[in-house]
Amino acid sequence: MKYKTIPENKTSHNHKWSLNKWFKINGELDMCSNGFHCSDNFIDAMQYVIPGYMALVETKGKQLNRTINLLIRK
Repeated sequence: MKYKTIPENKTSHNHKWSLNKWFKINGELDMCSNGFHCSDNFIDAMQYVIPGYMALVETKGKQLNRTINLLIRK
């Protein structure tokens, strides 16, 4: 399980988040351009978005690792 910060309006980059639903990215994963971001640690996730919500997320598929940020396909 990973951590994801979600803004208060539950929308980021024209994507509306909802509970208990899988979302998938098409195309090549590209850090900060195409993919869903999350972190292994709660405190790391808070560095990228002013959190309205903190979500515990399950991930699948290809992932790109950065120091404290992960980019995932699904």
